[in-house]
Amino acid sequence: MKNFNHFILILLTNLILVSSAISETYYVNDATGSNANSPASAKNFLTPWKTVQHAIDNAALVAGDNIVVAEGTYAGFNLTKRVNVIGVWKGSNALSNTIFNTTITLNAPGGDAVNRMMLKNLRVSTVTGDAIDARQSYFTLENVSATSAQYYGLRFNNDITDVLLESSNFDNSQVSGIYFPTSFSVSKFRMYNSTASNNAYWGIAAFQRQSLPTSTFDDVIISHCVFANNNPSNQQQGHQLYFEKLSNSVFKNVSVETPPGNIWIGIDINLLSRTDYANISILNSRVVRATPGSGVWIQARNDLFNPPAALNTVLLQGLNFSNCDTLIAFNRQVSDMTVDKCDLSNYLVYGLVNYTDQGGTINASNNKWQNGNQPDTTVISGGLLTSGNPIISFMPSTNGIFVGMGIQGPGIPPGTTVIGLSPNTVSMSNAATANGFIPQIGFAFNFATSTDLVRTSLNFINYSSFLPHSIINQANQSFPDLTSAIAGTTSGGTIWNLPSGIIAGNTVVDRNLTLYGPGAGFLHMPSRTTFENLTLSNATLTMGSDFAINNTLTPNRVIIGENNTLIVNGSIAPGGIIEGGLR
Repeated sequence: MKNFNHFILILLTNLILVSSAISETYYVNDATGSNANSPASAKNFLTPWKTVQHAIDNAALVAGDNIVVAEGTYAGFNLTKRVNVIGVWKGSNALSNTIFNTTITLNAPGGDAVNRMMLKNLRVSTVTGDAIDARQSYFTLENVSATSAQYYGLRFNNDITDVLLESSNFDNSQVSGIYFPTSFSVSKFRMYNSTASNNAYWGIAAFQRQSLPTSTFDDVIISHCVFANNNPSNQQQGHQLYFEKLSNSVFKNVSVETPPGNIWIGIDINLLSRTDYANISILNSRVVRATPGSGVWIQARNDLFNPPAALNTVLLQGLNFSNCDTLIAFNRQVSDMTVDKCDLSNYLVYGLVNYTDQGGTINASNNKWQNGNQPDTTVISGGLLTSGNPIISFMPSTNGIFVGMGIQGPGIPPGTTVIGLSPNTVSMSNAATANGFIPQIGFAFNFATSTDLVRTSLNFINYSSFLPHSIINQANQSFPDLTSAIAGTTSGGTIWNLPSGIIAGNTVVDRNLTLYGPGAGFLHMPSRTTFENLTLSNATLTMGSDFAINNTLTPNRVIIGENNTLIVNGSIAPGGIIEGGLR
């Protein structure tokens, strides 16, 4: 009876797959099955096969068929057909979950967007080798847990296209949750409502060749995902997210959290060896640090080896940070950078840094800076310093430096200011006390222990407007709280940067609005916006993020939206419409 009940549950939760007119369903049960059973018998859950590999290898099983696997512990398999392997659930208890203890290899040739390999509702936990070894294109992992005590949760071992990871966990592996080696290219990668956390080194790591032919990681969407507590021992390498190759990619509602003692960059995009990287966006996301360190660095390295790297077009919008020394930094050959509607006010050292090459410009309007004021700027430069002389000569540029700015550096007396300048020289209020040149010394103009903006004298950060508050609407107006933002935003508008935590009282939305809160609130509690009560008064709320309601939701119309989760811990008042998301 126990097995019967479990299979009825599987049948119900996978009704669409099992009831397909063109597919057959075969059953596997380690406890009750026998590989001596005929294919006709294995279609009956009372007379199943014993192993998944036998089911795959059987000639009766063809593309599109389903293998439904009972609870228990099983050996991994080599999936050489485009079929669906469906377990009971992905937990760690073999009495109520489907667990594979050796590698699953995704190895079916051919395929397309419809004819896929699928793993669903199962756990892969290996002592040796990778948990899942991907060698062919067009596969889906849905509600899968993958962990390896030796290597990687999911490793790509070929050039692969069209990957969908949904509601899956790539946690607790010895090296990385998801790994893209140097040699292989991956395109059309989708990851939704999933985690890559608590791995010994990386959450996701994508490495690049240093010589031709280089590989690519292209057409990427990572949405509503969490990358937390990777590299807890602060190894020499190990980030929450690390990319040496990345193009045409969007990160939406991502939460990144570093463990105590880890000093590595939260999101490190460190591109190498190609000059055609383009179009990277990070939207409505959050970086939380236990130990201070950098939040986001985006680099295209032309300083390490040949061929160099270059990146064009980056958009960072709706980002929020906690306990970061530097919030955002751009470095080397990056161009066309936009930072918009971000809360850049709570840095410990620097808010936004531009270390890009000559002429690199960041458009950074419509952000909140420290204290809600106009951002202060430090300009880093260099030049020839001669002891006893108040002139710095041979400077590459004095753009952005003005008379009256403070100046600090080796060989410059405390309290020195700029009293004059030309295109390539600066006159100081005090004579230098040491000799030096660009490779040995650098000068910081208007230097402070912390500053909103840092740039070199060869590049720029434009900010035509700055905002006093972090809650911002589509008209680039900012507000001290959500109530005033709702009142100040026209119907059909959008509001960004809803605060995490509980919004007390009854929040009334009386006009059609789209609301965004940074991060993946369903999977990451520190990112979650929770309304004590939420009332829609003749209005439609379109969710741009995950939200929760502790007490009462009074809906008129709620559109949950793509990949979002609505959590109602209390009650839903009668009447109104709640429309589900697209996933």
